[in-house]
Amino acid sequence: MPEERDLTIYKHRGAIEIMPDTTPTRTQRLLWNYLFLRAFPDLAAKELHIVRIAEINTELYNGQLTNLKLLKEQLMALGKQIVRWNIMDEQGRKEWGFSGYLASAQITEDNEVKYSYSAALRHYLAYPDIYARIQLSIEKRLNSKYSLALYEIAAAYYILSRKRGVTQWYDVDTLRNLLGCGNEQAYKTYRALSQLVLTPAIAEIEKKTDLRLEIEKQTRGRKITHIRFQIYAAPGQMLKTNDIAKPAPVDTTELKARLVEQYGLTDAQATTLTTQYAPGHILERLAYVDARRAIVKNLPAYTYAAVSFVPPEASEVSQQGQAQAPAAVKLPPAGTKIEVMGQEYVIDESGAAENSRGVIPP
Repeated sequence: MPEERDLTIYKHRGAIEIMPDTTPTRTQRLLWNYLFLRAFPDLAAKELHIVRIAEINTELYNGQLTNLKLLKEQLMALGKQIVRWNIMDEQGRKEWGFSGYLASAQITEDNEVKYSYSAALRHYLAYPDIYARIQLSIEKRLNSKYSLALYEIAAAYYILSRKRGVTQWYDVDTLRNLLGCGNEQAYKTYRALSQLVLTPAIAEIEKKTDLRLEIEKQTRGRKITHIRFQIYAAPGQMLKTNDIAKPAPVDTTELKARLVEQYGLTDAQATTLTTQYAPGHILERLAYVDARRAIVKNLPAYTYAAVSFVPPEASEVSQQGQAQAPAAVKLPPAGTKIEVMGQEYVIDESGAAENSRGVIPP
């Protein structure tokens, strides 16, 4: 039986908090998350991404996609639906923008889906500083689109190493928009929002995921004006590291060619990297490089240094049956403090770096 892909998404926290002008359904949100997951390693470098329909069917629809009508409808909906953002960077500069969830999508005669994002959204999603760690396998358990949206918000602020987190304060209208019910008259009062959206969503999240939530409120007189969520690990629900699916093998021949053709490495340099480092590690480091291409002056040297930053992982057996170079050094233990771009982070149990602002993938 072939190994499953790693269905852990590292999703930009801001991408979770962008406002949908048109609300995606549960299945549309899951599809968008899955496509984002598959595009992530090449997000900054490539405009067009490709995934086989058979993989979508197996990994997202559990083999129940019996015809392409549903998939076509969902892809078209993601092209029409608009998201907008109004964010502030670390220097206090604000940026406003909007985009469709997808810029284009097509189904080929080879049974593949080819899709793209707008340039603005692609750049925004590829920003490598603050990510939320989301398990797609957990999201698939949630039946409500409101539960799905609220779970992503909670995951964005949950700090694994601390086993807790807290969101920012949301005014009630903003929260409605983030949950995808801002245009629905039935939820205009807080009482209705609480009874019909928040309470059922929190109950489902606590029953089916690894988190539990508590609501805090700010009031003006008798009116509730702002809400935030305290987030904790649900007792007995935390996923173990070895429960996370392992990534599928990557063709090192193709990876070597990519290093030479797209990053300017010599054949000898590419051979060294693909021999000494696991494919998953190389892909993660290339995503890091891609996000910084605009400021990199010597791309081959920067790429080689970035990939070489982490010591080689445990030895693997190549397709020819030859053992690759073993690793003598492990990732820093959980609790180790490191500095990245002037910010202090703590290594958590999974090897990712976290602080109160978010998480950087391992």
